[in-house]
Order: sequence, then structure tokens, then C-alpha cells
Amino acid sequence: MYCRKCGKYVVGSKDICDECANVENNAYATEPETVIVNEVGTDAPETVIVNETANASATGNIPVYSGSKTKGIAIGIVGVAIAIVAAIVVGVGYGIALAGAEMIEGPDDVALVKSMLEIGMVICYVGMAVAIPSFVLGPIAIKTFVSHNKATGVKAIPTLVLGIISLAEALGVVLTALSYAMDIMSAISMLV
Repeated sequence: MYCRKCGKYVVGSKDICDECANVENNAYATEPETVIVNEVGTDAPETVIVNETANASATGNIPVYSGSKTKGIAIGIVGVAIAIVAAIVVGVGYGIALAGAEMIEGPDDVALVKSMLEIGMVICYVGMAVAIPSFVLGPIAIKTFVSHNKATGVKAIPTLVLGIISLAEALGVVLTALSYAMDIMSAISMLV
């Protein structure tokens, strides 16, 4: 945006112009416009067309948004990858428990089936523990998106999306693991 008083390009949505400290209502124009400025030491106003090129030549500043649209994406990717691994571990744990439950053929197999169910339940809990870093990395990726957007004006959308996916996937893994563990515990209680 451009200050209506001095014509300097102002980055972001500030309330006060850094160059002339203008605080009038509607102090900034969203489009380049013509403004009248008084040169220091002269009485005659000078008309200046304010645009990025004229402003750059007058102040030496060229308004450029600098920043990467993929800032922090690695954090989001790692969070999603960890949540996927956790989901696989939980699935393997539940698969072992189901395989153990199908092995029962007689009273002699109860101890073996019970141990397989317990192993499956422990693996489900391990999968839940593996998902915990995704709960941490998801918000870090989202915070990186917000701070990078505020600092540079560039929106690292992939980072935001991956952060949200990481959180949602981790939550899904934990809820699924708890559900599986409750199923396994009820199966174990039926064997006793």
C-alpha cells in the first residue's frame, strides 16, 4: 500500500507510515495514485505520480515480497510421515490380535491366544506413542505458516495443509488405537 501523504510504499497493514508518521483515516491507498508533496525548504507543492517505479526511484525502496511458499514444509511432511507410520504400527498390532483370536481351537490354546492378544494390544499402544510427535509437529508447521505470512506476506499453503493433516491423522491414529485396545481387552476378558 502507499501512504497518501508522502507516497512511500508501506508493507503490510500498518497504522502509521514509517516515513512521515501519517496517521489519518484511510491513510493508505491500495492502488498507486497521484499525491501532492512539499519538498523540504520549498513553498511550492510538487505533484508526484506514486507507483512502484516512481516510489523506488524517489526512496530507493522497491516493494518486493520475499519468502518461500514452501517455508516449513519439511516439518509438515515429517509430521504426516510419522502419523502414517503410527497408523501402520496400530494396524499391525490389531492384525496380530485378530490372528491370535482366530487361532483358538481348544482349551489348550487359551494361553497362546491370550499372549497374542496382549502383544497386539501393546503394539497398538506403541503406535499411539509413535503418533505423539505428529501432535507436536502439526502445530509447529501451522505456527511456521502464520509467522512466515506475517513476516513476508507470502503464504506457505503447503505447510499449513500438511500441519493440519498431521494433526488430524495423529488424532485418528490415537482414537483408532484406543478403540482397538478396548476391543482386545474385551476379548482377553472373555478368555479368562
